[in-house]
Amino acid sequence: IEGIQSLEFTIERNDYRETVKRLYFTNFMGQYRNWCEENNLIFTGHFGGEEAFFHHVPQGDMLEALTLFRMPGMDTIASSRTIHLNTFNLTPKMPSSAAKFIGSDRVLCETFSGSGWRMRFPLMKRIFNRLLVMGINWVQYMGGFYTIGASAKNFPFGFPPSHNYNNTLFRHYHDL
Repeated sequence: IEGIQSLEFTIERNDYRETVKRLYFTNFMGQYRNWCEENNLIFTGHFGGEEAFFHHVPQGDMLEALTLFRMPGMDTIASSRTIHLNTFNLTPKMPSSAAKFIGSDRVLCETFSGSGWRMRFPLMKRIFNRLLVMGINWVQYMGGFYTIGASAKNFPFGFPPSHNYNNTLFRHYHDL
């Protein structure tokens, strides 16, 4: 009897999650997608926490949600801290898989802004190459802070201020 009650609870919980996911996809993501299409805009973006599976649960099904974008995306703003991890490959593979599934030829990635003072051009190139191998082909530099002043203290997750190599005005940025 205890096993049957546990199974019923699991089914009810799965039904609840599936309902929340469908409502999220239809009433939130679907409305944005339709509005973008009606206004000739590319619907793109990403979800928070792509790097770890435990962040996927509140999204319902992150891989399925990525298929709703015309250009699926991801975020790897702290890539200088995570490039050495095997799990680095998980994040770019999800949106590139979603893009392949929906027939999109572009996959977006926001990167570099949380890299801090240690970032150098060779490391940027290493990160960029790894993203390309995993299917990312549209890199967007996410906003950065170019000061050692107080604004860096308020940046989420305690990221340090960005170095001039992260600045899009860096004279060699176009080479990347």
